[in-house]
Amino acid sequence: MNPFSRAIEVLRKLAEAMQTPIAIVGGLAGIYHRALVTTLDIDIVVPQERLDDVVDEAAKLGLVIKKHSPAGWHVLEFEDPEGAVTIEVIPAGQKSPRDPDHAPPIPSPQELGVNEGLGYASFAGWVRMKLV
Repeated sequence: MNPFSRAIEVLRKLAEAMQTPIAIVGGLAGIYHRALVTTLDIDIVVPQERLDDVVDEAAKLGLVIKKHSPAGWHVLEFEDPEGAVTIEVIPAGQKSPRDPDHAPPIPSPQELGVNEGLGYASFAGWVRMKLV
């Protein structure tokens, strides 16, 4: 066990409590798929209609709300004795503020291969996120 694995367990509880799919994307999904990448945080994609619920439920589970964004780009933190882990919430259906107008929106967890609970984006979903 390490801070990341303990943070993932809390995220698993979050997805179960919310009864919604949450997809792990970014560097951690790359590591899961054996890509030679590193990461300093956990990136998760949450369905658009559940973004406000994430903040409420995260606080109940002991996650710290570092940034509450009206657009849903929340930043959470898992506090661990070995070091805090930042959790970046990515809203499905939106574009990053730095994306050009022609960029596609963020795919939903289901489009990334996660139909229920917490799961890693499929390899194709992870690549799609990298391209988005």
